[in-house]
Formats: sequence, structure tokens, C-alpha cells
Amino acid sequence: MSEILQSKAETPKKRPRNPPSATLRNSLSVFFAVLIALAFWSTLHQTKAPSDWTGSIAGIAYSPYQRWHQPTGSQPQVTNIAHDIQQLSQITTSLRTYSMHGYMDALATLAADSDVRLLTGAWIGVNSKHDERELSSLITLAQAQKNVTRLLVGNEVLLRNALSPHMLQKHINAVRAATKKPASTAEPWHVWLEYPDLAETVDFLAVHILPYWEGVHIDQAIPYIDRRLKELQIAYPNKPILLAEVGWPADGKPIGAAKASRINQASFVRTFLAYAEQNNTDYVLLEAYDQPWKTSIEGKVGGHWGILDSHRREKWPMTGSVEEYPHWPYWAFGALLLGVLIQTIYFRHSPDLSIKRGTLVGVSFHAWSAAMFWLPITLMQHYLGIFELMVWVTLIVSQCLLYALFASDLVELANVRWRKLRRQFDTVTSVPSENAPFVSIHLPCSDEPPDIVRRTLISLSQLIYPNFEVIVISNNCSDQNRWRPLEIQCAQLGPRFRFIHRDQYPGFKAGALNLARTLANKATEIVAVVDSDYLVDPDWLNTLIPLFKDTKIALVQAPQDHHLPIHNGFKRACFWEYAGFFQIGMLQRNEADAIIQHGTMTLIRSIALDEVDGWGEWCITEDAELGLRLLAAGWRSAYIPRSFGRGLLPDEFRSYKEQRFRWVFGAMQILKRHGLALVGIRPSQLNIAQRYHFIAGWLPWLADAGGFLFTLCALVWTLVMTIKPDHFPPPIPLFLAPVLVLFIAKHVRVQLLYSMRIDCKFLDRLRAALAGLALGHTVARAVLLGLATNTAPFKRTPKGASHARPRESFKMVRTEGALFVAITAAFIAFSVRCDLNETSAFLWLLVLSVQAAPYLAALLMASIDAAGRRQVSTQTATVDHIADDAHSA
Repeated sequence: MSEILQSKAETPKKRPRNPPSATLRNSLSVFFAVLIALAFWSTLHQTKAPSDWTGSIAGIAYSPYQRWHQPTGSQPQVTNIAHDIQQLSQITTSLRTYSMHGYMDALATLAADSDVRLLTGAWIGVNSKHDERELSSLITLAQAQKNVTRLLVGNEVLLRNALSPHMLQKHINAVRAATKKPASTAEPWHVWLEYPDLAETVDFLAVHILPYWEGVHIDQAIPYIDRRLKELQIAYPNKPILLAEVGWPADGKPIGAAKASRINQASFVRTFLAYAEQNNTDYVLLEAYDQPWKTSIEGKVGGHWGILDSHRREKWPMTGSVEEYPHWPYWAFGALLLGVLIQTIYFRHSPDLSIKRGTLVGVSFHAWSAAMFWLPITLMQHYLGIFELMVWVTLIVSQCLLYALFASDLVELANVRWRKLRRQFDTVTSVPSENAPFVSIHLPCSDEPPDIVRRTLISLSQLIYPNFEVIVISNNCSDQNRWRPLEIQCAQLGPRFRFIHRDQYPGFKAGALNLARTLANKATEIVAVVDSDYLVDPDWLNTLIPLFKDTKIALVQAPQDHHLPIHNGFKRACFWEYAGFFQIGMLQRNEADAIIQHGTMTLIRSIALDEVDGWGEWCITEDAELGLRLLAAGWRSAYIPRSFGRGLLPDEFRSYKEQRFRWVFGAMQILKRHGLALVGIRPSQLNIAQRYHFIAGWLPWLADAGGFLFTLCALVWTLVMTIKPDHFPPPIPLFLAPVLVLFIAKHVRVQLLYSMRIDCKFLDRLRAALAGLALGHTVARAVLLGLATNTAPFKRTPKGASHARPRESFKMVRTEGALFVAITAAFIAFSVRCDLNETSAFLWLLVLSVQAAPYLAALLMASIDAAGRRQVSTQTATVDHIADDAHSA
């Protein structure tokens, strides 16, 4: 290597082992974070010790359906019913049933063998044929089985408006006459008070009193039942009263002051049983086993009324204390272990944090770990059908992606705020000697405006460096008015400038760069690439070439920078949105030697470029793909945050979107090709930090794609919930609240990072945030197409002034506009039908608002773009008008 490579360049040294003081600080940080996390988990240790119950249960409602069964499906197996009867006979002497399905004969026989009486019911109010079949079966069974002691003709028939009172009384009389056994019907307490004639017809009042459904606090539930029973006794003093349904659910949404929980269910049941024994109350407890099929009728709460779960296991004991979350220590241990592991890994790369800062980072990691664990924990507490399970799994995967993104955002924020930049390189601008390494500068262009490329060529001719050449490669352009002026310009600039043109050449930009490699001077040691619209600083090469003194460095990258516009709001938004990556993200990636190579202002060691077989013509982001291959081959890189050249910003929103689409699509191509190497399955020399930064860098884009799919599903789900709000409730807050929190956290984090690293005004920070948000749909489309397809047309970013009319801006966002209108319509429709006092409904509206944000941002960016071009058009028209007046004069 020539003389200049002997100039000063700092080579990052291997970090020494942490001194004991750092180890002690980190250990204390882990310890304090664990204590705080454990304090959170200990809040789940909720216990209560209601009065013990050691007696039997007088009566209990029984439906024989197993975990995945329902009344409309196949009939329960006799062996399962036999097991249930055997189990229930140990705790009760009476069962209540609701309908006369085909299994009832076997059920009654098995109950008789276990000395269990039956309060048998017929389900009527469906249609005349069905009702006749139910009543006939009820009569037949009552006549045949002595243990069928009482009969219920219908369940909440009047409450459901399924039959008239007259028809119901007629059926009751008919059953009584045929069986000679006491007959009644089951209705809530208030229905009995409304229909005294019905009360006169029956032999006993079968009353439902369920304080939960009436929003009664658990502490007032027993007094409430007592009050209602006394009202009925006063109204009908000569009628025996049976509490045909009384109970409390173990899970479900709150109703008024009533909260469904394990502790409340156990407390209610044990307290009620003592009350019933003391007051000689006849009752049927609701119910024996959880019935998951009821969730489609009553929501989540419908599947959690049983004192035993659907697997026939005890939910809580009848004596001693009751825990709301009996398995919380196991959950806590797993979450704490994960949190400690992540915190320890982080400290390996950031050993110098204070105890206070390390604890704060650790608590954040433990919060993330707890959130990850809470998803499957909650899933285990639900009874879900196949479709619901698929929805939950999809939501959990989406949430895990969001949490992973949040964790990477947290790491970046902590690093920027507290971690000093260690991997910095000395760059001293000096006059290079005549023996400086030979640099071949490659400038690809395709159908570019000649005046713009001329300016780039002139700036390159002014480089303060002795040994270089410039190869201009014009490809896929048949318009001679575009490339002939460049050929002439190269000839005028002298022998250092060579011009090559191909009307058609494969491989897009990568193909042009590979062609330039074959034509480069044989003495070339460094290959440089510059975009055709860049004005390059004269000291670019003589400042950065000395970094190649480190023979392990194959890539030296300077920022991709632009000229800052003064008055154009659209371009200012683009400028500062770009700045966030190059002034924040690239600095952090450089710390791990995991920079993203860009197709401009990049320097590459020629032998390294040859070793990895040049530019990948299969990828439309050939620059980033090459950088990854160089790192995977064991080479190192260097990022210098100083700008040595500036190019032109996209002139219109369409170009801005197309450029980002190309970057994201190319990233997905890279992910498909090199994904196995990134996750460690395929051999690679990438270290863990490099793998992390590449994957974490793509997470926001993958999250945008997930957000788009979620938006489509949300629109469908909102439509379903709007049409049938009683049967299809919003997702639980566990899935909704994180979406809102993480959306806010993401944008707060961006503002914090900009305030710490980028010298721009607050309004410009907002512009940058708006520009990034406006690309959400474009990014999502690129991710999905990039993962689903193999090729995409290479679209260059147009350079120079746009001649599109202002109204063309809105044609660029037709899809975004349509989605924004659809979300707005869904928001309005759902808000009209839903109960905004319900937490899930209110959160769902907020989630819809968040989903609409990227599409609204795109419309706003299009408006800003149109306003800027309208202003330019007006100024141009004014100038033309003045010129015409002058010409006339």
C-alpha cells in the first residue's frame, strides 16, 4: 500500500475486560431491576379467605359438553357423562338439565345409579315442531325415571319473548297432567313479579337471581339475593321458591360494580352455600363445569360460570385461602429470567452505565419481558374456538413483533443518550503524495438531465488527489440528447474522465458498476461510487483514503447528504427525515461495525470487491447487499459522519415514495437471500451485534407491513362488530392498549433522538416525523411484495425540477386516501353502535385512529407537495408575464 496509507488512522482496539467496578455496577443494576420487577409480579399474589364450606351442594346445573363440544354438534359420549356423574355425585345430590337431547336417557339412568335426583328441563320457544319434540321427550323421561323429581318447561322463555304467557301456561299444564310431577318454568326474579298468572299456574317458582348480570358488587351479592327472595315470598306466600340459577363467573368483563374473578367466584359460592344452609334455601348452583360454547352467546363470561373448569379440574378449594393467579411464581420466574438475560447481554456491549441508568434500562427490559409473557398467559385463561384461536395467535405474533420493535427502539435510545461513541476514526485532511493509492471513481447514470451530471463531473475534476480516474457509465438510455453532452463533457475534462455508453445493459445500476470494474485502471486499489447528482467536496479522497491503512477495512462510507432547501416545506421534511438515519442510526450501527452501505460517497477496497464477486445484479439495492456480503466475509467497515458531498432531494412525493419502495423491496430481497446467515443457521463471519443491527434495522419496516395487514383485518372486524355488536365484541384491552402505548412511545422516542443528535428546529422535527409516517403504506407494500415476489422493476429517483401539476400530487396517494376514508367510515359507524363506556370499545376507536394516522400523513404530505409546486407555478407564471410585457414594450 502506498505512502498515504501510513498516515494516521485510528484502528478500533479490542475492548478490555470490564474492571471489577463495572462488574459490580452492572450486578447491582441487575439486582435492583429484578427487585422492582419482582415487586410488580408480586401484585398478582392476590388472596382471600372466605368462610370454609365442608358440606355438600344441594343442587347444581349440569351440561355434559366437553371443551370443544357444543349443543349443535355431535352428542356427548356416554363414557364422558358417566365420568361427570361419578365426579358430581361426590359433591351434590341433585342436578339440573336444560334440554331433552338424545343423551338424556343415559344421563338419567347413570344419575339414578349414583342416587342423584334430576330437575329436568325442556328447551322450548324455538318452533312448534321442535317444542313438541322437547315436551314429548320430557314427559316420556319423567314417566320412566323416578329420580326425575321436578320438571322445568322452558328456560327464560318470557325473557326471550320466545312464547306468549298463555302458550307457556298451556305447556306447563300439559306436562303436569301427563307426568303427575311438580312442574314450573325458569325465569329471572323480575319476570315472576310481572306475571302473577304464571305464578299461579306453576307448582313452584324456579327463579334466576344472578347479581353479576345486574352489576352488584360482590360484597352486596348475598344481601341482594336475600332481598329479592323476600320480595317474591311477599308476592307469592303460598308458593315454594327454588333458586334455579345462582352463581358468579370466574372471568369476564366487569358489569357496573360486579367484577368476574376466581376470588370473587369462590367467595360468592362459599358464602352463598353457608347462607342457603342457614336459611333453608332451595337452590341450583350455576354451574358444574365451564361451558366454552356459551362464549359465542354471552361473550367471554359465558364460559366461566362453572365451579370446575372444562377439563373437569377444581378451580379453587372449598376451604382455606383462594389465589387469583395460583401459578404467578412460575410466570414471574420465566419473565425475570428472560429480563436478566437481555439486560446482561446489553451490559456486555454497554458496560459503563451508572447503577441508576443500568437499573432504568433493566426495568424497561423486564417490562418488555413481562408483556411478552402476559400474552400466552392470558391465552391460557380463555376458552377459544379454532377460528378465535387463529385470531389470537395472529394477534400474539403481531404483538411480539411490536414488542421486539419496542425493545430495539429502547436500546437505541439508551445508547444515544448514555453510551459514548467509541468507534471513531481520525480523519486529517492532508496533501497526498504522488504515491497515493489509485482510486477509480464510478459514476453510473441512466437518462439523467445532462446539466445535473455536468455539475457532478466538474466537482470531481476539482478533487485534491493525484491518482484517480472517473468512469461515467451511461446505460439503458437511447436518447442521445441525454448522454451525448456527457460524453463531450468528459472529453473536455481530460484523460482522467472516461465515458461509456450502452443503449441496453442488464443488471440495472449493479450491472453498470460491474461493467466499470472490468474497465477500471489495472492499478486501482480503491473503487469509489458517486451518484450522478452529487457535488463532491475537493478533500473527499485525501481525507478518507488514509483509513484504508487498516488492512481489514474494506468499506469506508460517508453520509448520503442533500442540499437543505430554504422555502420548500416538502423538501425540508424529506431532508430532515433522511438526516435521522445518517446522523443517528448510522452512528449507532458503526459502533457495532454494522453500517449500511450506500450507493454514493462510498469507498471500497478493490481486492475485497473482487473477493465477493462484485455487485449483486439480482438485488435492486445492490449497495446495501454488497456491504452485508463484505461484513459476512470478515471484512470491516468505517463510517465517517462528516458529509463530503450533497445531492438533490426528490422533487415530488411520487419520487420520494418510489425511492423508499426500492430501498425496502431490496431489503426484503436481501432478507430472503441472507436471512439464514443473519439468524446463524448458515455459516457467516457476522458477529451477534452485526446480526442484531441488520435485523433490528428492518423491524420497523416489517412492523409497517404488519400494521397494514392489521388495518385490513380491523376494517373487516369493525364491520362485523358494527353489524352484530352483541356476538362480536372488540379485542380485549391487552391487545389494544400496547398498540396505543407503543405508537406514542415510538414518536416520542423519535423526537428525543432528534433533540439529542440533530441540530434542527422543532418544526423541522415534526416535518421529519410526518414524512416518515407518510411512507407507512409504501413501506408495507414494498415489504409484502418483496417477500412474495422475486423481482421488481428498478426505478431511478428522477433528478431535476418536476413538471407535474399540483393536482398530480393527490393521484400519488389515491390508495392511502381510500384507506383513510374507509377507516373514518368504520370509526363513525362503530362509534354509533358501540358503548363508549366500555373500555374495549373506547380503545378500539383509539386504535382505529392510530391506524388512520399513516394515511392521513400521506395526504398531508401530498398537500404540502402540491402547495409547494403551486407556488413555483405561480412564480413562474409571474416571471413569464413580466417577460411578455417587456417584450411587448
